[in-house]
Formats: sequence, C-alpha cells, structure tokens
Amino acid sequence: MNFIVYTLKDRPLDPVVDPDVVCLLAPGVAGVFRKHLAALYAHLSFTKTYIDVFDQTEQSVFIKVLNQKKYNSISNLHQRAVDEALRSKNGHLDLFLRFLLGLSLEFNQSLLRELLTQTGSCSYNKEETVEFIKQKIRENHSSERSINLFYCLNELGDDSLMQEIQGYLRSGQIAETKLSSSQWSALVYVLLTSEQKMDEFNLKQFIGAQNPADGVLQKLLPVIKESRSVQLRDCGVTDEGCAALASALRSNPSHLRKLDMSFNKLGASGFYLYCT
Repeated sequence: MNFIVYTLKDRPLDPVVDPDVVCLLAPGVAGVFRKHLAALYAHLSFTKTYIDVFDQTEQSVFIKVLNQKKYNSISNLHQRAVDEALRSKNGHLDLFLRFLLGLSLEFNQSLLRELLTQTGSCSYNKEETVEFIKQKIRENHSSERSINLFYCLNELGDDSLMQEIQGYLRSGQIAETKLSSSQWSALVYVLLTSEQKMDEFNLKQFIGAQNPADGVLQKLLPVIKESRSVQLRDCGVTDEGCAALASALRSNPSHLRKLDMSFNKLGASGFYLYCT
C-alpha cells in the first residue's frame, strides 16, 4: 500500500503516484508525523531485518546474518540513535529519538502488534538504554543539549534524576548544594517542565557558597531564555556572567521582556553589554 504525507501548502494537484492513502496535514503536524514514521521505519528495519538505518553502507545477506549476533538487542540501535542526536547541531533528530525509544515500550508495541512483530532473537533491555542515556548526561556539560535526554528518560519512565533535584528544591537547600553537571541539567529540565508559568525567574534562590553567581547564570541560561521576566538584582553577577547572558540572548530566540540587573558587580564592559 502506498502512503504519502503532504502538507496543506505543498500538496500536488495531480500526483504522479496514485497512493492508496493521502494524508493532508498542517506543516508543523506533518513534520512531527514524518519523524514518527521515520522512527517506525528505523525500529522495523532493525527488529525484522537487522538493518541499522544509521549505517549507510550497503549490506549483503552475509553481513545481515552476522548482524543477527551483533545486533541482538534494540539497545544497540537506541545507543546509536542517542549518539547521532547529540552530534546533530540543530537538534533535528531530537523528536525522532523520543519516538524511537517510545516504540520499544510494551504498551506501544501492543498497540502496533501487527507491524512490530519481532523475530524473537531481538531482545530489549530498557535499563541498559536508561543507563546509557544517564551516562551521556553525565558526560555532556551543556544543560541545553542534555534537555532532550531528560525527555527521553521521561519517555522511558525513569525520573530518578529529576526526583533528586525536586528533593533539593523542596528542602530549600539547593543554593548550598554543590551540584554535578548532570544535576544542573536535571534542574534545567525540572524548571522548564514545571507546571508554574515562567513569568518571573529569580536567580538568587540558586546562588550560594557552593554556587557562585556567574556559574549559576551560565548553567541556567536555557531557563532564563524561556522566562518573561528575570530578577538578577544584587546577585553578584560580574562582567563574565553578563557576557554569557548577552551572547545567549543575541544568538537564540528568547521570551525575555524584563531584566533587572541592578546592584551587581558590572564594570564598563559589562555595562556596555547590558545596554546593547
């Protein structure tokens, strides 16, 4: 059966191929749907024919037979997909990765049982995939690039890193706690996915002896960019923190409309960056 997805804008009046099913979607929805289909194709290719879609080399029947031993777990495909998504500079594989991980869950497999019938020798260890993603979070010092990995953990039903951070937030001790890079990434994810609207963000609640102002500011830049109002008053921000903030706000879309940086340690260069 032929299946073609068109956006409402680019659909042809007289398509060359006469498909059995034509799906007309709004551009944004069509993009998401195509990534879901791509994830489904990657999953089926691996579980049915042991083909890794990330391997562009042409595979012979002999190689496919060898791959039955090499790729005996879907976790191998997941790990390759995670690495490819992290290498992507524009994040175009992020949503694809989350769909791919979700397809391996038992609930989703039961919904698509006819399509997802496996060969029996292709196993899946969810914990192995979860631990691999956590390791990548620990290795990745960019909170912004790690956000999608937390969405992946959420897709797989693991919230252990987020629960740890929420415990610090509830206790009010987060400013005095020396956080690891993975914990900072978890904090960014928790704040961005909070049910509370990002109307005003106060950086001071995260600054303490273990967490100097400039470092906290740089680690929480993704949260600042999503906030409408940011309170940095008397936080101890220096020219270094101001430079990082100015660079981030210039190079990326931001919802920020109000920024209070009064009573900080800004020199002439920091003041210039703040004004521009």
